[in-house]
Amino acid sequence: MALPNGVPPRCCTEFADEILRALQAYGFAWDRPVLYQSTRNEPYQATLKALGAWTYLCACVADRTTAAAGPPPGPPAPTVKIRAPQDIDDFVALQADGLYAYQLAVVVDDAAQSVTDVVRGADLLGSPPNLPPLLP
Repeated sequence: MALPNGVPPRCCTEFADEILRALQAYGFAWDRPVLYQSTRNEPYQATLKALGAWTYLCACVADRTTAAAGPPPGPPAPTVKIRAPQDIDDFVALQADGLYAYQLAVVVDDAAQSVTDVVRGADLLGSPPNLPPLLP
């Protein structure tokens, strides 16, 4: 079980606890400790490094949640994007604010845990088509 809690303005402990309780109430169980994406920068960084030629820097604007908060202090940092196959749009893997994007984190965590079943919120239904190019 991995919990995508990487964007601090949208995720906090009480939300994570509520999500886990709701999943348990619906009969979901997990056989390993819950992974919190906000604590897993090392495997995400290693995956980006391994993807090498598939990545490129972009002066992209952050998502609307991050953009609303304003740019992070200091000099602007580039966003890292992943080149996708022709029929899929390229997507952000590492945001300029240093947060790893869901599309990268979820694939790394699912592979690390040999995940076989996935439950997604309605806000993430558009993401799965981007994920296959990252699968190990």
